[in-house]
Amino acid sequence: MAGEPGVEVRRCRACGRASALLETAWEHHTNGSPAGYTTQEWRCQDCGKGFVIRNWMQLLGLTIAGVVLLPTCVGLPFLALAFWRWKQADWNPVVAGASVPSRRFRVGPLPRRCSCGGSAPVVATTAHVHNGLPTGTEYEHACLSCAARFTVESWWGMGFTTMAGMAAGGAGLALLLFVEGWGWKLGGLAIGAGGALAIAQSAWRLLNRLRYPSIVNANGTA
Repeated sequence: MAGEPGVEVRRCRACGRASALLETAWEHHTNGSPAGYTTQEWRCQDCGKGFVIRNWMQLLGLTIAGVVLLPTCVGLPFLALAFWRWKQADWNPVVAGASVPSRRFRVGPLPRRCSCGGSAPVVATTAHVHNGLPTGTEYEHACLSCAARFTVESWWGMGFTTMAGMAAGGAGLALLLFVEGWGWKLGGLAIGAGGALAIAQSAWRLLNRLRYPSIVNANGTA
């Protein structure tokens, strides 16, 4: 199938083989109308590693947000994420004339191994955005054997939630220590508690990643 017309093959950065195929191209809309760009999800058919290539308009907005927020501690993570996303196309380049590999993996996030040993595919995906900026993606899995459900969050989502929790915790502590009046102190206690809950949620989602590893084998199933 070398040089099959219309089929692009990319070289996978993870394994170095020209085996990555496009899985899904998500078309974006603004106010119900097509925005004119897509988000492409690719997966290597040799090692199973996935990567995402985004349009420059999305990446430019994230970069600008990082520059604007650079005076704060939040700017650097935004710039790091923007750099990572900008480089995906370069790190996983198109290989002209490459043979088109057979598809070995299912479309979308890989299933995870439930604590009972069964396969738990993704049943719901929720992408969170705040003022146009991505704040993470949640993947809800359901076990095919015991019907147990659990949620795994993207690394960016856990990092963003942790940063927000730390900021809220710091603000709550400042109110408790330096502002007079029981009303302010109660408000600081509530804000601090909210921050602690956010950090605890991220910790729980991280634990889920460790407890329920992705299932990768020859056909992408359990």
